Formats: sequence, structure tokens, C-alpha cells
Amino acid sequence: MKFAMLKNEFLSKTTVSLGIYLLFAVFCRAVPGFPNISAYPSLCLMIGLQFSRTQTLMTVLISAAFSDLMLAFLHQGPIWGSWTFFTYTGFLANALWVRRYKDSMNMRLLLKYSFFSSLGFWLWTNLGVWLSSGLYSHQIDGFWLCYTLALPFLAYSLLGNLFWTLVLGRMLKPFKRDVIVNFKQFLQHST
Repeated sequence: MKFAMLKNEFLSKTTVSLGIYLLFAVFCRAVPGFPNISAYPSLCLMIGLQFSRTQTLMTVLISAAFSDLMLAFLHQGPIWGSWTFFTYTGFLANALWVRRYKDSMNMRLLLKYSFFSSLGFWLWTNLGVWLSSGLYSHQIDGFWLCYTLALPFLAYSLLGNLFWTLVLGRMLKPFKRDVIVNFKQFLQHST
């Protein structure tokens, strides 16, 4: 009886945590701001650090899809396009890759990871633009032009991701500890 109560308490806290992250992620992605300065990529890293692989996968995909629906409705544009695969897999790759280091994560490593995940996301999504948008020729000059014109977006993305990773890393640290403490209590009471 006590085990079932503690299990339900933990599961409900995890569900509430996931719900909060999901709403915040949709908000971060859907609210317009300065180009490529968004809390969403950094929030994907935090989601990867705090939740299981399946929960991370579902939260990132649902928040990206729902925010795309909102953006399409608000701006009367397409919901999804040729860019969607590259954008979603870029966010997912970063959120799942950071999980490998969650046991040894500290702020310095998180900021370093944020820098390299921004660079990787930029390389991957611009490959998608070059391959699928029809804006650039599929020769080497079109490839270089695509990446050259995207350099300002890389700069904004790097600055934004480093800033938001620092802010969210500091802000969510106690929240993460609360979830971990409750999980340890759950495990101690279940044995």
C-alpha cells in the first residue's frame, strides 16, 4: 500500500514536471523574438538532462509539433515543410546526446555542450536547407552560398543558446534536485 502511494506520488510529480516543461517549450518556440535567439534549444538540453530517453523524445517532438501548429495558425504559413525533418532531428539529437553526460554534468560542461550543439544544429539544418529548399543549386557553389548566408544565424544562435543555457541551467538546478531527491525517497521506501 505504501509502495503504491509513493509510486503514484513520484509519477504524478514527474508528470507535472513534464507538463511544465512541455508548456514552457511550446511557449519558447512559438513566441516571436530576435531571430535565432530562443530558449527552446537550451530547454531541449535541460529536458534531456532531467527525463528518461522516452520522455525526452516525446516532450521534444510534441512541443516542436504543437508550436509549429501554433506558428502556422498565427502567421498563416505551412505547418510543416521540407525543413521539418532536419529541425526536429536536430533538436532531438542534441537532447538525447546530452543524456550521455548527465551523471557528470556541471555548468562549464553544459555551456561547452551548448556551444557544440548549436554548431551541430546549424550544420545539420543548413544541410537540410541546401538539400530540400530549392533556394540553392546542388553544386559546390550553392552549398557554400547556403552556409555563407547562414553565418549570421549561427552567431545569433550561439549567443542565444549560451545565454539561455546559463539562465535555464541556474534556474532549473533546484527543480532538478527536487525531482532527484523525491526519486531517491521513492526508491528507499519501495525496498
